[in-house]
Amino acid sequence: MADRYPIEQFPDLQLPGFNSEATLWDIASMPTDWQTTLSLSIYSRNPDSPEKIEVLTGIRTDDTETHPHVVSTPTGRFPQQFQSPLLESRKSVYKEVDAGETSHAWARDIFLKPGHFRLNEVGIRENQVVATFDPNLTELPNREDPLAFLAHETLARKLGLAEALQKSREFRAIGTISLSEVIAGFSYAADEEGTDTPLWEPLLMYAGVVMLNDRTLIPEQTRAYRKISWTGVDDFLEGQRTKKPELLIPDIDAADEATVCVRGLCLTTTSTVSMTADLRSHLGVESV
Repeated sequence: MADRYPIEQFPDLQLPGFNSEATLWDIASMPTDWQTTLSLSIYSRNPDSPEKIEVLTGIRTDDTETHPHVVSTPTGRFPQQFQSPLLESRKSVYKEVDAGETSHAWARDIFLKPGHFRLNEVGIRENQVVATFDPNLTELPNREDPLAFLAHETLARKLGLAEALQKSREFRAIGTISLSEVIAGFSYAADEEGTDTPLWEPLLMYAGVVMLNDRTLIPEQTRAYRKISWTGVDDFLEGQRTKKPELLIPDIDAADEATVCVRGLCLTTTSTVSMTADLRSHLGVESV
């Protein structure tokens, strides 16, 4: 079970960048309570209209350990010790985020040194892009690349792609992955039993952009997700913004539509990735 905390406990946690300046490299080199997570925004071409790009969504099954019955895009936590090699592998394409360009008014009012970030609040909308990367595509699978290697685990465990990732004589790459952003934020997890106090997960979301060559590799359901679906990027953005599950899961039935939850940093991360001007380059396609 991931660690979840009430807001009142945050000052006692080791969260560089929360109410203090820090860089990703600071966090990677010290003990931290940030939970490092790989977010996979998975895209493919619509089989009937190849010029249209769609994004994968699903509903977490009721017996998942965290966030059951929530519309989601795939994520997987990884050991904090993997963060340094991952950053080093993308150091040449790392871009500093200018705090003056952020939508957070408080960030515009303080001076941050290059490469530093600072979060001052906890809330479902209080998250921040703390790093961006130029397109850096690598094929999947790839056991030499840290990002691809981490993606293997989530793709195999949550989306049933273990066999598709196993190389053979006739093997062809299943797609590509590119690191787009890192987002720091706090994900509401649940209410504490007995007190109904909201509990939060402090997350560093490493946003990987996956372009899948053959979407038929993805089953309709796995142990982690049901109603695995493909939806247009514009519909996804509108569904995430308005919290309308029927735009995120096109074939959702009425019972699910009334009860599933649309929230969380996974959807926010995929929304952020989908709106970036570099999306088509991260996907390796000419037009989106």
